[in-house]
Amino acid sequence: MKNPFLQTMLIMLLTMVGTGTIIAQNQVDLDDKMFGGNWFDSMDEAKQKPNEVFYLDLSLQKLKTFPVEIFNFPNLKELHLPFNYWSSIPATGWEKLTKLELLDLSGNYYLNKLPIDGLAQLKALRTLLLKDNKLNAGEADKVAKALPNAKVETK
Repeated sequence: MKNPFLQTMLIMLLTMVGTGTIIAQNQVDLDDKMFGGNWFDSMDEAKQKPNEVFYLDLSLQKLKTFPVEIFNFPNLKELHLPFNYWSSIPATGWEKLTKLELLDLSGNYYLNKLPIDGLAQLKALRTLLLKDNKLNAGEADKVAKALPNAKVETK
C-alpha cells in the first residue's frame, strides 16, 4: 500500500480494534468479578461456600461486631467492610487471609484503633482503605509502616 493516508487509516483502525479488545476483556474480567459465583454480600451465603469466597462485600450492613467467620475464607482477595458500627476489629485471625489484596475499612466511625500487629500479617495486601474514620492520631501511619507493600489511603 503506497497511499500514506490509507496506511494511516489502516493503522488507526487496527489500533482501535486492539483497544476495543482490551476494553472488552477488562469488562469481562469485571463482570466475572461482580457477577460470578465468587462475589458475596451475605455472610450466610459465604459461609456455605467458604473456599469459593474471593470477594466479600459487607458494606452498609450496620454490623456492631466484627464477623470473625471472615477468617474462614482462605481464598479471599477483596474484603469490603465500610460503614459498619464496630469499635474494634480482631487482633488475630488476619494471618489466615494469605491472599487478601484489598481491605476496605472506610467509614467505620466508631473504629479509632487498629490491630497493627494483626494487620501486619496481611503479606499480600496491596490496598488498605481507611477513609472517613475517626482513628486515633498516628494509627494510619503505624499501619502503613507495618504494611510497606500496601498503599494506605486515608483521604
